[in-house]
Parts: sequence; C-alpha cells; structure tokens
Amino acid sequence: MRSFVLVVALGLASCVESQLLPCDDSTCAIGHACYHGECATAQEASACDGLADGEKCSASLLTRGVCLHQICRESVCGNGHKDAYEACDDGNLVGDDACAENCASDLSCGNGILDPGEKCDDNNHDNGDGCQANCAVSKCGDAIVDEFLGEICDAMAALQTVDPMKLVAMA
Repeated sequence: MRSFVLVVALGLASCVESQLLPCDDSTCAIGHACYHGECATAQEASACDGLADGEKCSASLLTRGVCLHQICRESVCGNGHKDAYEACDDGNLVGDDACAENCASDLSCGNGILDPGEKCDDNNHDNGDGCQANCAVSKCGDAIVDEFLGEICDAMAALQTVDPMKLVAMA
C-alpha cells in the first residue's frame, strides 16, 4: 500500500511540474507565461502595449498598475523605478534622504507637499503669497512685503533697504 501511495504522489508531482514553465532563472506558475524574461499573465503583458515604463496600466487584481519592462505590475515604493503613482523612488524605504519613505514626496520645499520641517508648501517658490519661498508662513517682520497679508511695507524690509550712511548723516 505504501508503494502505491508513493507512486501516485510521484505521478501527481510530475503532472504539476509539467505545467510549470521555465523563464530565465525562475519558473512561471500555472496561468503565466514568460514575457521579456519575466513571468506574467497574458493580460499583464498586453496591458502595456504602446505604453512606456512608468506609465499607468490596468490588469486584474492590480490596484495601482504601472508598466515595468513592458509588463503591468503593482506600483511598489522603494524599487528604484519612479512611476506614475510616485513623486520619487530612490530604491529604499528610508525617509530622511532625497525621497520620502512612501515615495510621495521628494522632500523639497515648493513641491506642494507639506514635508517635515515645513510650515507650509504652496507648490511654488514665490514670496509674498502667504507661504514664503523657504516654506515658512508669511508674517509681519519677515523682511518680505506680503500682499497676501495686506502689507504695504514690512519693517524689516524697510530697515534692510535703508543706507546706513544716510542714518549717520541724519543724526
């Protein structure tokens, strides 16, 4: 009886193995084929026809599909490939470098995303619009005339433009 079970088990294993498809250094599962050296479904492969790497694509079971090597894959932060769902991707999930740990921000002032250390970020590098070019909130005394605040002058701005020699002559 044991030999019969062993023979049946080996027979079943060979049936499953024969349905697997070799693909470069890996083996594709049932329902997948080898496309450009990677395992994928026919739908994942055809979803990127005519699209460039990094563009959005749609394939079943993918919530945020993106083309990578001409195959529609799930967008993954930290893989080193910036795609349509990411502001950056530096190949890691560390948040204190050139890219946030969720790939949603390149951590620069003026990108429209409130990053650590910023008081505001209005997606530009303009002073006088409520959020300064250094991502500080506009306020009286910051040496910038802020029309957004209704300022017509700023005490610090006035002092910075006065010639100190004229003040000495007036004394």
